[in-house]
Amino acid sequence: MTWRPHPLVLGAVYMVPASINTHAGSFSHGQQYRFVNTEYSPYDSSTIFTFEVVGTELSVGWWWHDDEPDSLPSVRFCRIS
Repeated sequence: MTWRPHPLVLGAVYMVPASINTHAGSFSHGQQYRFVNTEYSPYDSSTIFTFEVVGTELSVGWWWHDDEPDSLPSVRFCRIS
């Protein structure tokens, strides 16, 4: 759950147009990621998106901070299915 709307759809598969390194994992260009969860951390003022790395047993997270633009999830993640 998040306090603001976002375009990501639970269960959908995404790719990143450019690699992203976060403190909760790395997203590599060309790899597929299934969106599996979202949470809000009021202490960090951030929404945390969790993805499964398709074809592996790994998961990675991406943090969307409250002071970042509303359009950022659409810039970072491209839905492929």
